[in-house]
Parts: sequence; C-alpha cells; structure tokens
Amino acid sequence: MNHIFYDWKKERQSVECLKNVKLEVSPQAVEQGHEATLRCHYELEEAPLYSLKYYRGSYEFYRYSPNERPQTKIFNFTWIEVDSNKSDERQVTIKNVDFLLSGNFSCEVTTDAPTFSTATSTKILTVVCKLYNFTSMFQSFTKKRKWNY
Repeated sequence: MNHIFYDWKKERQSVECLKNVKLEVSPQAVEQGHEATLRCHYELEEAPLYSLKYYRGSYEFYRYSPNERPQTKIFNFTWIEVDSNKSDERQVTIKNVDFLLSGNFSCEVTTDAPTFSTATSTKILTVVCKLYNFTSMFQSFTKKRKWNY
C-alpha cells in the first residue's frame, strides 16, 4: 500500500506572502491644528499589493489600490482632512488635526490573487493642546510695561 503525505507546512509557507505589517504614527502626540503622518510598513513576498486601507476606529478614510483608476480614494468625512499630495502606497498625512481624531488608527494591507492575504496594525494617535512658550510671552509683556512700585 502506498501512502501519500501532504506537506501542510510547505503549503502554508507558500501562502504567507505578507509579513511584518506595522503602523507608525508620527508624531504620536500631535498638537491641535498640526499634521500627523501614518506610515504603514509591510513586506510583500510573492503576491503584489491589492490594497492599502487606513481607518480611524471603524471608519475607512483613505484607500490605495494600484490596479484601480484613480489609485487613491479619499472618503469624505468633515472631521478628517487628508493631504493628498503627501499620501501614497506607504503613508497618509492628515492636516489640521483636532481632538476628535484622538484614538485608534489602523492600516490594513491586502495582497492580490491568488492569496488575498490581509493583515492589520493599529496604533493610538493623541491630539494635545497647542503648547505656548509662557516664558517668552511673560518677557514680552514685561518689556512693554513699566512697573510702578
């Protein structure tokens, strides 16, 4: 009797064509009104990129699909402003961030046929108040005013 053994481990390795998906948020704490850049790092092996999607919570706000025309799609939300000139297949830049954007951001990478493998990475973005240089403000104020004692 002949036995045929199927090597599942070998099959699994050939299917894994998407590795090391990692979202980087820069800066992690961004001042209100400034911009933040989200970079999605990933390694594609055999299969090409099918899509790269960015989410704020469960809301998709940016998509890059190299086989579609146009390749980028920006979803219209009043509370998030994407800088299309600084966004591509590796990153998305958000302009004029506000406190409402503090929270979880994710990037989701999907490879093309035949595997359509998908992986996601999530990071927290924190929006902080504008920082003022109170020392220079006080010095400026005291130079303009003479104190009478």
